[in-house]
Parts: sequence; structure tokens; C-alpha cells
Amino acid sequence: MNIKGHVTIGTAAAFLVNPALGIPLTITTVISAAFGSVIPDLDHPKSKLNQKILPLKRNKAMKMFIYCLFGSLALYSSYAKFNSTLLNCIGIILIMIGISHHRGFTHSGVGLLIFYITVQLFTQKYGYKYEGMSFMIGYASHLAGDFFTDQGIEILYPIDDKNYKAPLRFTTGGDVETLLTASSVAFIGYRLINML
Repeated sequence: MNIKGHVTIGTAAAFLVNPALGIPLTITTVISAAFGSVIPDLDHPKSKLNQKILPLKRNKAMKMFIYCLFGSLALYSSYAKFNSTLLNCIGIILIMIGISHHRGFTHSGVGLLIFYITVQLFTQKYGYKYEGMSFMIGYASHLAGDFFTDQGIEILYPIDDKNYKAPLRFTTGGDVETLLTASSVAFIGYRLINML
């Protein structure tokens, strides 16, 4: 899926799932879900986020260098000074993003779990009660969306590098994705009108 599809579906997922889980619909919880919906594509050097993060050449080598560098710095800081579980988790995530391929680690159950732990540590440390779970709803919507594409996702990575995909699939950027994105926008609009 493209970034527009992920953001609108992730935001719609927040409007649908948050109330069912007792998570209030606030600006911060909705933004958290939208942000979570694009994070899995950090494993692609030319993703929209990496176009802002990576300097100069946006290729696999640059992605690996930048993410592994900052991941190593986080691990070293935790080891040398802070002894922080949060920094350790951030370091592991950054290194895994650096060395993994597209739709691998960040699109897997292991990646989802490690991101969940890290986001919960972060949000609890800084006093955000609901934003972490909302972030994960957006993140999970990204995986679900890509599961329904022709490429699928490596949900069992690193145990199995097979791309799993739904029996009914659509092409990234195709008519079905456009319809899903438009439906998500309509649903968000409907929910906003009903909230007024």
C-alpha cells in the first residue's frame, strides 16, 4: 500500500477500534495511530519517512549505516551510562530496521511485539496513558493492509522468510486500494460529524 492508504486506514482504524477498547478519541491518540501506520515502512530506504531521515543517497547501504549507527549509540548509552530498558529496545529496533529488508522485521509478529514493548515503555515513562495502544492500532493496520496486497508480508520473520498474503488480494496503488482509502476518509468524516 502507499502512504496515503496506510495513513487513512490507520486513522480510520483508530476511529473504529479505540472506542471499543476504551481509548478516547483525542488529537494525540488519532495522530499516534496515523504515525504508527507509517512506521513499518522505515525498512524501505525510499519510504516517505526515510526521505526525511536519510541524508543524501536513499539506498540500502545508507539506511543500514544510519540506523545501525544510531541503534549502536542507543545501546552504548544504555550500557555505559543509563542502564535503560527503553534505550535497549530503541537500539535493537534501529539496528533491526537497518539490517532488515522491506516487509521483513517491521512487518512481522516479532517486530510488532518489540515495537509494542518499546512504545509502551516510552508512553508510560512520559505519562501518556492511551497513545501507545493507539500507535499500535495504526501499526497493526499497516500490517493488515500489506497482508492483503500481492506482495504480502513476512509475518513469521525471522523463523520463516516466506511472504504470507490473504487469499483475496489487491495491487498496491490500484483501484481497490483507492476505494479502501476513499472509504476510510468517508468513515472518518462520518465519525467526526457524529462527534460534533
